[in-house]
Amino acid sequence: MNISGSIRRLTNVFLILFVALSAGLVYWQVVVAQQVVSNSHLTYTRQCTSDNAPVRGTIYDRNGVRLAYSIPSTLPGLCGYQRIYTSAAQGLEGLIGYYISPNLTSTGIEKQYNDYLNGQNGLTGLDNSVNKILHVPPHGDDIYLTIDWRIEQILVKNFPTEARIDNYYTYKTDRGSIIVSDPSSGATLGILSEPRYDANCVVHCTLSQLRTNMLAKGYDKVIGCNAPCSANQFNAALDAQKAALIAKLGPDCDQFSDCSVGSDCGTAQNCNLLYLRYLNSDPEQPLIFRPTQDCYPPGSTYKTLTLMAALDSGALGLTDQVFYNDPKDHPYPEHLQAEGPITIGSGNDTQMFPASISNILGYTHTFPVSMAYGFSHSDNIIFAEVGIKVGVTNWLQYNQKLYVGQNIPFDIPVKVSTVTRLPQSNLCSYTAPTQTPTLDMRDLASDSFGQGVDFVTPLQMALINNAVAADGKLMRPMAVLKIVDPETKSTLKEFSPQLLNQVISTSTAQQVRDAMYGVTACGSGSLSAVQLSYPYTPWAVIGKTGTAQVPQGNSPTVIPGDSWFITAAPYTYQSNSIPPITITAMKENGGEGAYANGPMLRDIYAAIFKDVMPSVQMPAAPANDFCVANNFLQP
Repeated sequence: MNISGSIRRLTNVFLILFVALSAGLVYWQVVVAQQVVSNSHLTYTRQCTSDNAPVRGTIYDRNGVRLAYSIPSTLPGLCGYQRIYTSAAQGLEGLIGYYISPNLTSTGIEKQYNDYLNGQNGLTGLDNSVNKILHVPPHGDDIYLTIDWRIEQILVKNFPTEARIDNYYTYKTDRGSIIVSDPSSGATLGILSEPRYDANCVVHCTLSQLRTNMLAKGYDKVIGCNAPCSANQFNAALDAQKAALIAKLGPDCDQFSDCSVGSDCGTAQNCNLLYLRYLNSDPEQPLIFRPTQDCYPPGSTYKTLTLMAALDSGALGLTDQVFYNDPKDHPYPEHLQAEGPITIGSGNDTQMFPASISNILGYTHTFPVSMAYGFSHSDNIIFAEVGIKVGVTNWLQYNQKLYVGQNIPFDIPVKVSTVTRLPQSNLCSYTAPTQTPTLDMRDLASDSFGQGVDFVTPLQMALINNAVAADGKLMRPMAVLKIVDPETKSTLKEFSPQLLNQVISTSTAQQVRDAMYGVTACGSGSLSAVQLSYPYTPWAVIGKTGTAQVPQGNSPTVIPGDSWFITAAPYTYQSNSIPPITITAMKENGGEGAYANGPMLRDIYAAIFKDVMPSVQMPAAPANDFCVANNFLQP
């Protein structure tokens, strides 16, 4: 028997099989890989088998309170596990986002940290590769946020609080944003976008839950369900909507999933997709996370940046009195005016700013007045002049230090704010402009008091607020604290505070805080309807108000301004102390910024310092003659 020949033949067989196997691997993994990956049915089937469906990681707040987790589920379309959002996560729908299954779009932290939550990254990813071989479901990592759920619930509870609605100074609105930050670390302690939605119903919704959520949103009127919109009426309205769509689209209806969704969504287990459809078409846009995904003119809150630039560059001092009333109405710079009118520019390139835009017009005061006085009473004319004095180059440089016109490094994408003219397609996009920003004098004057072409996100205003509070240091805004292995509880990745820029000097920041103290103690933030000064609150809140004019377009009715208030607390005048928290608040079309936000902020600060941060010391009340003695008011 020829043993060596047999071995040789057996070796050849193994070589042939090896070559065939390699060729097969090359074919499936290279030649037709794209077709395999793009086949949603195969991808979904592969990801959702019992040994591949990931046990998605849990999301916690900074104190370990559970916000989002997964439970086993046999419901079709959920890939073996249903995501649950707890009551502690109420108000965090936009930040955390939602996750349904691998074959549907997710949002927020659920999307940005998907690879960690699904266990595809780092050591967890290696462990899960072994799990797959052993036919054990992969486990995702846990994520801890910087959010304090107690603060978040305080924001949810108090957002509706406002001054009396008179449809002149204040208007009813249910849209807006609140951001609570630790300015020293950049940690986001609470962040709210209104209006909100039910993230659990987006993931899975029974017909009964769908009705409850749609009635809460007013969608019963959209589908033509008359009050009281009983369960039977609701079902009939859904079926009528479905029938109308089928009649409209005819044979093409099969191309649209909407055509298959009526009251039978409860049986088909896809009521969540119907809810999502109405959320997407809602004109109030509840799916937009306003703190990062929407832009607005900032109004007079932007005077804070102009004040920072003026003081830090040495263009003007806080007590400089170069703004006086000139009865001859000469153009700038020959004669400065505190009330206006003023003319900016020269020759054909000029613009007149009328006295009607001055916020101190008609006050009983003598001239000259200081820049601090103009800031506390939010005078537009003075700050148009301040901006011109600072100059285009300097003013834009301070904007750049604060990431205006750039992508803000945050844990979810942020729209880019701008203070320069851009094409409509580039406004409030996720892409930073590539061209070098420029301004003419007229735009600079308007931009300097927060109108013009200023267009910013609430998070952008929070950065300005934080830099002032933290002695000029701009810390990277944080929403994620750490990523943890769920088995060993070891920290896989920790996000430490990171300094982005020293925007202004420590002494400049202290002067700006003192000027903001004047706003709430003596100026536009001190009125009885605002209730952020003594004796309405004992927490010595400092801030800057803002009411941004909204373009009217062709609308025959008045569109109320967007309402802003950037604040920090507590702070003692000229103490150089750093406030432990800042709150940036805005309400869309709420009218006067101080009125729309002041009572709400009063209650938020009171609740935070009582229930969450009880060790914070209450400052002493200001002296009775504080405002006159410090030139924030005239006798």
